[in-house]
Amino acid sequence: MDERNNITVTDDDTVDLLDLLIVVLKRKRIILGFTFGLAFLTAIISLIMPEIYKASAKIFPVTASESGVSQLLGQLGGMAGISMPESKGSPYLYVEMLKSNTILDEIIKKFNLKELYDTDTMDDTREALLDKASFSVDKQSNIITISVYDCDPSRSAKMANFFVDKLIEFTNNLALTEASKKRVFFEKQLKEAFTKLQEAESRLAEFQSKTGILKIDEQTKALIEAIATFKAKIVEKEVELQVLSTFLTPDNPRFKKLEEELRGLKEKLREFEEKKQKRFDPLISAKMISSEGLEYLRRMREVKFNETLYSILLKQYEAARLEEAKEKDVIQVIDRAIPPEKRAKPKRTLMVLIAAFSGFFVSLFFVFVLEFLEKAKHDPESGEKVKLLKMYAGLTRK
Repeated sequence: MDERNNITVTDDDTVDLLDLLIVVLKRKRIILGFTFGLAFLTAIISLIMPEIYKASAKIFPVTASESGVSQLLGQLGGMAGISMPESKGSPYLYVEMLKSNTILDEIIKKFNLKELYDTDTMDDTREALLDKASFSVDKQSNIITISVYDCDPSRSAKMANFFVDKLIEFTNNLALTEASKKRVFFEKQLKEAFTKLQEAESRLAEFQSKTGILKIDEQTKALIEAIATFKAKIVEKEVELQVLSTFLTPDNPRFKKLEEELRGLKEKLREFEEKKQKRFDPLISAKMISSEGLEYLRRMREVKFNETLYSILLKQYEAARLEEAKEKDVIQVIDRAIPPEKRAKPKRTLMVLIAAFSGFFVSLFFVFVLEFLEKAKHDPESGEKVKLLKMYAGLTRK
């Protein structure tokens, strides 16, 4: 037989392998006793441990986008056509919200967790709650899973669902999008415009009751409305600039374009008023030449201006409100938590298997150490090595 194609096993190797088996069989009682003892002890502990249940809810943070609703907004007025930056609601942002003290404190108060967890301070209770709650994000789908561990399966489900409800409430109350900022801005402007319109109408009505001037001719009325509309459009552009300034710099092309449009409107109004003054002005007819007539025209122009401005702002407010409604529902609930039927902890079978596996290898190492120390007593060379080992380990003096 060709020796190059065969692997020969030396007698020494065979003896070494047999020696290992002999050691294992020689001290099998220690190995089996320790292995089964540790497994048995772990089983007892796992039976004593309280059963923990896990309830989970799944939510999906929706990214607001320009859609058919945005096109509808564009039909309601000039401001609705302003393109706002797209909302980028990272799922990790919502995870951090879930961990915020605002939401945690609501959960603690709702379920009386300070008493349940037997904690002294709110900080300790928040830490205990975070230990029993987990928030994970699926990187592929951005789906957020909210899980709560509790010894009561019903309470674990209620707590997980309460996390979801409070997150939705929390996000709805925050101005997270440009649409929300725009809605708040126009809401304030609309209230101010309505107040000014009421005041202007009251002043006009009061003046009419005192002077008896009740109406003007159609030509004069049309001219007043034209001037009021012109001035209202100028105010509208000024409002647009204020909104754009919240998220654009003055160097932005869109910002500069709107500034040019505003300057153009002001220049046209100036030219219009200059031409009106050069030719016959129907606003100053024979019956309106008195100071009372001029005052009436002034108050009428004020009413028409505020009416037009209020109408424009109302359209912008409705547009912003619709856009906000589109972006507000940023959390969609995929699965609400239900009380689990099976416990999540302790995993008794797994615990016993791990304990048996660990006990076997620990006991195996222990019996080989015992065997080595026993042989070292009868082997002078090994005995000297053991003494050196103890010396360097600080177990004996030099």
